[in-house]
Amino acid sequence: MSIVAIIIQARSTSTRFPNKILESVGTRPMLKCVIDNCKASAEYINKINMNKRATALVAMVVPHNDPIIKRWTNCVPIFAGSEQDVLARYVQAQKELRADYVCRVTSDCPMLPPYIISKHITLAVMNEYDYVSNVDPRFRTSPDGWDCEVISSRMLEWLGQNAQTPEEKEHVTLKARTDPPPWIRHGVTIGFYDLADIKISVDTTDDLEKVRNEWAKVRTKVDTALEYFGEYNVHRF
Repeated sequence: MSIVAIIIQARSTSTRFPNKILESVGTRPMLKCVIDNCKASAEYINKINMNKRATALVAMVVPHNDPIIKRWTNCVPIFAGSEQDVLARYVQAQKELRADYVCRVTSDCPMLPPYIISKHITLAVMNEYDYVSNVDPRFRTSPDGWDCEVISSRMLEWLGQNAQTPEEKEHVTLKARTDPPPWIRHGVTIGFYDLADIKISVDTTDDLEKVRNEWAKVRTKVDTALEYFGEYNVHRF
């Protein structure tokens, strides 16, 4: 059975918007929204079990000495490393967790649906992909804020050994798209409608207000549906 680690990339030292991941979206900090969505995906993967093909867990990678560590250490396993070399953090976490696959999620995407995460994990495991994602700009149809990537352990090891530029180390999977090894099993997901111009990730205070407004509108509809249909008959997708 494959171990899939859904690993959230987080830091509190964003230059454009420091501590943005601690800002509230609805009733929760943005980071908690991301963690909860990842945990929901892991719970789904573990429930369906894909014919005993995979089990999933959630962890986080952060820079050394980031205040996130102390505040969130009891929520998910946390692995600390270089602030600039994010790739090295992922390689370290993958090795310590002994994960066969890593699903990369970023902490500024509080509206990333759990089913998007689960879909990419399922595709990676069932097709034995080394890399599958919805982020390649050549084929992208997903909104900015639904980014999801799944990387095999051998692909992550290769990236760790071959990434050389600061951009390749910061953006983790860049080299997998621009200069992949010849043996890579590569997949891509493309939607039925092009939503790539929509931005629901958070980089600025304006982005945050937009996300808060969208979250509130959807929450109102969820609450109304719960009144009509009851807790067990309202399903998110």
